Amino acid sequence: MNITISGSKGSKTNVKLATNSTVLDLKKEYSKATKKSIHRISFKQDVDTNPVRLDDDSKTIESYGLGPSPSLIFKDLGPQIGYRTVFLVEYFGPMLFVSLYALRPSFLFGEAASSTPFNWVALLGVCCWNLHFLKRELETIFVHKFSRPTMPLSNLFKNCAYYWCFGAVIGYPLCSPAFVPPSDTQVYIGFAIFALFELGN
Repeated sequence: MNITISGSKGSKTNVKLATNSTVLDLKKEYSKATKKSIHRISFKQDVDTNPVRLDDDSKTIESYGLGPSPSLIFKDLGPQIGYRTVFLVEYFGPMLFVSLYALRPSFLFGEAASSTPFNWVALLGVCCWNLHFLKRELETIFVHKFSRPTMPLSNLFKNCAYYWCFGAVIGYPLCSPAFVPPSDTQVYIGFAIFALFELGN
């Protein structure tokens, strides 16, 4: 199978592969020829209307029905980062923010804040919050399997902004010396729901 790949600035790369080769095999050969990271490589059919995208690394090129000598277009996916890395960083932020708030730094809460006892409900909230995200970190390391090894680097900043802002917004009133707890009944019901969902997920 002879494959012609059009790259940036009108460059052309010819790749020869066996008929049973997969998209991943093609990416490896193209990576060798162009010195591009395999994780930045994407291909689509070189046609004007309804081009076929070769987006499944496990499928054979032949299965896309492009013929014995297809012409493809290379697309650079840009800087990439591992899925697992993104998950670990985005879940670390909420724990960091709430834990720092729990230290009650004087520049946020005043000089007397560090000596003010924590309300037991606030302390319970801090513990539940950190346990939830610690559980997510451990699941990311030991449980989750990712269909793709990487995602665009820009997703790291979007995902972190989402999770880290939650930590910043929720942690401040929760750890403040002025925190006013709900009724004990509400706390017990809320904690029971939290525990049930954590165990069930």
